[in-house]
Amino acid sequence: MKLQSYTAFLRVMISSLGALNGWTLLMAQVPMAAAQDHLFPRGFGRLSPRGVPARGIVISAALASALLLIGISGGSRFAVLYDMIVSLSTMAAVFAYVFCAVAPGLLGDPARGIAPRLGVIETVAFVFALFTVYGCGPQAVLWGLLLLLLGIPVYVWQRREPV
Repeated sequence: MKLQSYTAFLRVMISSLGALNGWTLLMAQVPMAAAQDHLFPRGFGRLSPRGVPARGIVISAALASALLLIGISGGSRFAVLYDMIVSLSTMAAVFAYVFCAVAPGLLGDPARGIAPRLGVIETVAFVFALFTVYGCGPQAVLWGLLLLLLGIPVYVWQRREPV
């Protein structure tokens, strides 16, 4: 039993360090783009003098560090919580890629007379994104879809026309 908890601890630590680095860089861009589209608080859209979304990086790093602390605090409950959070965030990030992979091929370019056609690259990207979502597990996919659906009214409210 002790070896099993040590293995789980190592798995959480290695995964946390990789997630900390990757998500810190990636997740600063998403809030920045949403803020620039007026769908997220304006502060996330501000750039430093060097053109970096510093506020988003700091907040993202703080959240990832909190997740890392949850992971290293030990116990199987924390490992389950950690796995769920990572799976849910992966699902949320990759879900858009499922549709983005095939969108150019399905839409074509009517202005230039290019008919809709899926190529090899679009198909491989679609299948990869689909398998990544599948790999997140049914619970993360269900919760992720539920949260995405709950976000639709928020999106509609944010995009409403001022009266």
